Amino acid sequence: MRSDSAKRWWSSTWPRAVPWCQREHEALLLVKTLESRASAVLEYVRSHHSYELPEILQVPIEGGSSAYLNWLEKQVAQPSG
Repeated sequence: MRSDSAKRWWSSTWPRAVPWCQREHEALLLVKTLESRASAVLEYVRSHHSYELPEILQVPIEGGSSAYLNWLEKQVAQPSG
């Protein structure tokens, strides 16, 4: 998992005022799933994250190895039974 040092700017008047900056450790979480299950993943991350407003982005897969995409679909499919 990639680890970064984040700088956050908090100011309702930015850029007119000089904002203060908060530094903290961050980790990037990349979740691969089907579009039909994306809202469940989003809700899970939102409900378990320590930030009031976590950065959650949904990025569509527009192409790739068909063998890998088929494997991925099987891995994230709902288990039967």
